[in-house]
Amino acid sequence: MLRNTKYKIIIYSLVGLILLAALWFGIYFFSAQARDYRRLADLKVWQDILSGYYSQNGTYAVANCASGEILSRCFIKNVGHATINDINDPINVSPYQYIVGNLSDSDYEIKFSLEAGIGGLNPGQYVWTKNGVKR
Repeated sequence: MLRNTKYKIIIYSLVGLILLAALWFGIYFFSAQARDYRRLADLKVWQDILSGYYSQNGTYAVANCASGEILSRCFIKNVGHATINDINDPINVSPYQYIVGNLSDSDYEIKFSLEAGIGGLNPGQYVWTKNGVKR
């Protein structure tokens, strides 16, 4: 009788641990997916900001804005838009930052990463351009 009780306790404990692990994975996955949706929304805002900059200046190139810089810092430093400071990746640590890839006269590149992947895009690093997303 005592032996059966020990087995039941072990089995219930294992089932409980498996359920907790599944719950943790579900919360993590859906949180990562929500952050990916936020990233794509942020990039749409950056697209609008860069389009406005292009309309005013006739170029996407920003003086002293080099490849590899964090996009929001680059724009605040060189263009002076204070609200841009709030447009950062939800995690905002490497590799989850919006990084300047290239700002030329006719195009721009913003490097970003996805955690879970959404909308047909797998997890990993991508480049956002005026013509869309590329790997």
